[in-house]
Amino acid sequence: MARARFYRAKPERQEALMQAAAREFAANGYQGASLNGIIETAGLSKGAFYYYFDDKADLAATTLEYTYEHTMQVLRTVELPGRAEEFWPAFERLVRGSLADLMRTPMQAEFIGQMATAFFRHPELTGRLAPLISEARLFGEKLWGHGQKIGAVRRDFPPELLNALMQAVKEVLIRFCWPGETAATREELDRYVSLQIDLMRRIAAPLPAKRAAPKKDRKVKKETGR
Repeated sequence: MARARFYRAKPERQEALMQAAAREFAANGYQGASLNGIIETAGLSKGAFYYYFDDKADLAATTLEYTYEHTMQVLRTVELPGRAEEFWPAFERLVRGSLADLMRTPMQAEFIGQMATAFFRHPELTGRLAPLISEARLFGEKLWGHGQKIGAVRRDFPPELLNALMQAVKEVLIRFCWPGETAATREELDRYVSLQIDLMRRIAAPLPAKRAAPKKDRKVKKETGR
């Protein structure tokens, strides 16, 4: 992540650098992005850039954190449903609404589409996003734990395990829906969201109640001597 001095920089400097980085990553992906192009567009010198960041991975992780900040603010204040029958419709609204918020402008949609695959293909990015990942994990565990309390989510798995399973579902679907570092089409996004919601519900919904074994007819038992 960025060094502390970046967050002490003037807001307009932070904004210019984040916007320049997002546009470059959106246009060319993580690997293809030109660090020199970002620095030039943001109006910085190389010295100023390295005063704030160690490398391109630092910049990419900070740009992702910056882009996610509004969405995380929404999640911090989201009101969880109070009844079991409200949980899954609310969950679908949450998933679709969060993605729509992340992709609220065409440039952000391109940026998220490009970076979704890069995040899983480049371990150096994952390591730089520890605070964001930790906050998202805690929210997920809170969500599944709440679902268990109101009877909308199976209780034979702890919330931590359920959340880990859901993260694995998202990773596999992203790898499937975005075979390369390219922005997803609207159809691919809709397929991704629909599959995500369906698979997560299949995993986390309460298990069907076991039917009691039918009682043997006592009269038959007596007549057969069993």
